[in-house]
Amino acid sequence: MITTIKKSLLLSTAFVALLSMMLLSTQVFAHSYHYEVQVSNALKFNADKQLEALRLSFIYDGEVSAVMLQDEKDLDKLGKSLIKDLEKLAYFTQAKIDGKVLEFKEASDIKLESIKEQGEDKETYDALKLNFTLALKKPAALNKDSNIGFFHEDPTEAAILYYDNAKSITVSDSLKDNCKASVKEKGDFKEGEFPQVVSVDCKA
Repeated sequence: MITTIKKSLLLSTAFVALLSMMLLSTQVFAHSYHYEVQVSNALKFNADKQLEALRLSFIYDGEVSAVMLQDEKDLDKLGKSLIKDLEKLAYFTQAKIDGKVLEFKEASDIKLESIKEQGEDKETYDALKLNFTLALKKPAALNKDSNIGFFHEDPTEAAILYYDNAKSITVSDSLKDNCKASVKEKGDFKEGEFPQVVSVDCKA
């Protein structure tokens, strides 16, 4: 987990509203509060070695997961609500191939599940994991040596998104031997800025 993140970000409007309904008597969502989202990403290529979609997973930190489950225990309903909010924020996701921004369709194959995670103190806790697919509006071809870059940012500067390591990025079997993922933490970054440089280099 990234340990250099500054803890002085606001919750997004949606989460503030959600938290405030249940925590009116507390100051847990004061200006010093933020939440973390761990990302994993599976790149889907077609038979022509064109990038067709991203299969993304967001694991919300334990504290925010617990608050969300207090308000809505039906995971199907909660998942649809989360995706609706994420759509307004471009799913916290931007991708580029060789510097060209890729355009995505609306999210599909949405599934929210409750999983067990282990904290730094080795104790387990319940966390929400949101899985969804972002298909490209048009499949993107690779060049001889292509670079695919990923950027995950919350425009409200509330959520801090991060990849645990390069193993959090996988590639379809047809190209898994042709691609290499890398995740590097930035030495310095502003609040609300994605704190990593994440890329996949592929030879078509």
